Amino acid sequence: MSTEFTEDTTPGTLQQNISGLFNYLRSKRRYIIFTALVFAVGGLILSFIKKPAYTAESSFVLDNNAGSGMGNFASIAALAGVSMDNGSGVFSADNIVELYRSRTLLENTLLTRAAFGNESELLIDRYIASQPKWRDLVAEKHIKFTANRTQRDRTADSVLYEVVKEIRKKALTVDKLEKKTIITVSVTSKDELFAKNFNEQLVGNVNALFVQIKSAKAAQNVKVLQRQTDSVKRTLNANMQGAAAALDDVPYANPLEQSLKVPSQRKSADLQANAAVYAELIKNLELAKLTLLRETPLIQSIDKPQLPLEKEKISKVIYTIAGGITGAVLITIWFIIWGLFYKKQIN
Repeated sequence: MSTEFTEDTTPGTLQQNISGLFNYLRSKRRYIIFTALVFAVGGLILSFIKKPAYTAESSFVLDNNAGSGMGNFASIAALAGVSMDNGSGVFSADNIVELYRSRTLLENTLLTRAAFGNESELLIDRYIASQPKWRDLVAEKHIKFTANRTQRDRTADSVLYEVVKEIRKKALTVDKLEKKTIITVSVTSKDELFAKNFNEQLVGNVNALFVQIKSAKAAQNVKVLQRQTDSVKRTLNANMQGAAAALDDVPYANPLEQSLKVPSQRKSADLQANAAVYAELIKNLELAKLTLLRETPLIQSIDKPQLPLEKEKISKVIYTIAGGITGAVLITIWFIIWGLFYKKQIN
């Protein structure tokens, strides 16, 4: 049977063209089956040589209102005229999720040294060693990475930035359970030790920064009050010494000569004033410490990555079937293109 393709789109001609195409492909079925088998074998071989990916996962609970149970202390603070409300909504669980995707924190983590067996190396060096495209570029350009930004050139910064984007897109997953404060951080890599160490370092860096940001104002208040309290205490001790010395100067003062009592009375007045200031500072310092405790979020670890890590399973059956289908589709498309564009007729 011979079929000639024309630009006529009438139903009869269209049906004839389709019928001719199927007859043509049927005549090439041996080639299609052979190609499918070749690709299927290729998919099976690929399943054996493909390196599995490892996933390191950490999970923790974030209590962003650690002082919610401090009702009695808050009541005492209110009586003293001190508010312990810090506006905890500024930094929430959603904020910490975004911190995990921060370029600065990812770069700082990559530039951290970690132990790999008996040796330690920068995480960025370990990552690049497992990526041929980056490994060849770094070797060709003689790029050296260091935590000191002033000692890195623009090429190193560019590579570091691209690696951060790659990790953010392909390797890092941060999830927060809906309406809960349980957060999971997953790092996927073909290098098992890199996945584990990078996950641990990143979780440690981000959580520490989050706690620092969340409690920075309260910590600064405690620091200032502590410095003022120590200063007043030193002055108070000096006043006590001065008052005692003034009394020692005139141990048997004539009661009729009041001027002799003036130095000791002045020292006593200073002593009483500073004692009152010191007592007030002590009260405020203790309340500030309670506020700091309340504003410091509690991060409780649930799971940490432990070796051996979860390994991506490579299904040999799926790879074989996918390879066979890919081969059949590709050779079929090739025959169609050849038949439509390079042959006037399909016999």
